[in-house]
Formats: sequence, C-alpha cells, structure tokens
Amino acid sequence: MGLGTTIANKLLRKAEKKVKEHHSNSKSNYQGNVNHGQVKDRNAELPPLKVQIYTHNIRQENNNMMKGEEPWSKRKVGVIGLINKHSQSIPTLVGLQEVKQNQLNDILQGLGKPWTFFGVGRDDGKSKGEFAPILYKTDEWDLVSGKTYWLGENPNQPTKGWDAAFPRIVTVVVMKHKKSGKVVNYLNTHYDHKGKKARENSSLQIIDLMSKTEGTSLLSGDFNSQEHEEAYQTLSKSLLDTSCNCHERCGFKDTCTGFEKGGSESSIDFIWTTKGVPIVKHEIIDHECNGSYCSDHRPVTAIFEV
Repeated sequence: MGLGTTIANKLLRKAEKKVKEHHSNSKSNYQGNVNHGQVKDRNAELPPLKVQIYTHNIRQENNNMMKGEEPWSKRKVGVIGLINKHSQSIPTLVGLQEVKQNQLNDILQGLGKPWTFFGVGRDDGKSKGEFAPILYKTDEWDLVSGKTYWLGENPNQPTKGWDAAFPRIVTVVVMKHKKSGKVVNYLNTHYDHKGKKARENSSLQIIDLMSKTEGTSLLSGDFNSQEHEEAYQTLSKSLLDTSCNCHERCGFKDTCTGFEKGGSESSIDFIWTTKGVPIVKHEIIDHECNGSYCSDHRPVTAIFEV
C-alpha cells in the first residue's frame, strides 16, 4: 500500500521545515555516524573547496539490446573514458546508475588505482541486481560512512516500494576531502520507470533522509521524471536543481537520448543540492564515442563550492 495523500503532504511539510531550519536538531541516519554539527562548523572555518559531481546512467548490459545499441564490450570504453576525462582537474565524486556487477568490475579495472566504490546490488543488498554505486579516488577522499536504503516502506530490506516495477535504492555516503578536510554528504539514486506513486514517494523519502544531515548535501541520479512531473516538483520545493540555479550552464539541453541519433530526447537526469551552496557550473556532456553513443543517457556534471 502507498502513502495516502494526507500522510504524504504531512511528510513533505515536515521535511521542508527541517531543511529550512538547517536541520539543527536532527541526527544522521548513516552507518558510522559522523557528528554533523561539528562538520558544519569545521567546513565554515575552511577556505571554499570546488567539488564536482559526475552522474551517468550507463545502461545495464542486457541481451535485449535497444535499436542502435552497441554491446557493453564496446560501450565500456566510452563510459570509462568520459569518467577519466572529466575527473582530472577537480575533486570528483561519481554516481552511476544501472550498473551490474560485471560492469562495475570493468569500470574499476579500466579506471585503475586509486579508484574504488561504495554500493550494493539492489536485489539482495550484496551483488545481485543493479547497483547505484558511488565511485571516488582514495587519494582524494576518505569514506567516513556509507549506507544503502531501499526506496519504499521497508528501507532497510531489499524490497519493491509502492507501485514500483523493481526494487529501487539510494546510496548515501559521507565523504571527507583528504587535503582540505571538507566533508560532504552525497546521495545517488535511480527512481522507478513504471510506478508514478513510487517516484513521488521516493522524493519524499530522500528529502526526509537529507533533512537528517548537517552541512552540504548533494544528490544525483536518474529520476525518470521530467520537470513538470510530481517527483521532480517535490524535490524542487526543498532542493536546488543545478541546471537552473548555476552561474554557468553549458553542453547539451537534454540527458536521455536513446542510442539512435536524431531521435526524441528528454531530461530526467539531475543533480541537486541543499540550499545555500554555490553552484559554479552545470554541464550535460557529449556521450558519442567512436561514432556511437556509449549509453542511452548523457553524463551530467555540476561543480559546487563547499
């Protein structure tokens, strides 16, 4: 059973109030809790740090390939190359979607050391099913804590929520930048493509999660929702969409392309931040590699000052 309208509205008002008050009386839900009140004060005393979020739905490896789709053995070259290219000059956290275990292994092998990841498969909380992993360089970042939540009524169990077609997850980490000591909360997710109620309630659940943290919180993913849809609108009431709140926007207009050039496109991949965080740049990146698209989605990046 899904949340009723009254319950959902109450939850949204509660989450918005917490965000507006900067969550002064809340505690983190993350495993390995960090004292976020101290984190916030320490961040404020340090010089601003530019941090980049890179998000990409890489398209799961699937025997039923889409029209124009190349096999993963070819596509992975482009996926890996784009991550590598766009993470050279600035501290970067990478959130991916639709990643199977073998694809994750390929990406980490292709990137090489010092890259690693945090995340689990959505089907069993271990290695089965799609991951929504967060990748980072161990010479740039320390993983303070991390946890995966299932989007649904049972967030700590591998289950489907509401009217979702599949189990859906949000990966949550607290990361400390080694050189500066700055700490950021980062969430990466992939909403259900079928369940409208699941998408709407996933936004409420994530806002509630973010309301229980202190300091800078960043969110990325494939939300399977366009700007006019309720799941997007719910997030926009409490968070800032980097695509329309940045100092500089460049690159392409849309994120979801399919594999055939010249087809219809839309934007369902976004990066968000809690209010008050300067957004330096937002970019939707070209995903054509060796004459074909490496995924049916373009990567999206955003640069923040934290």
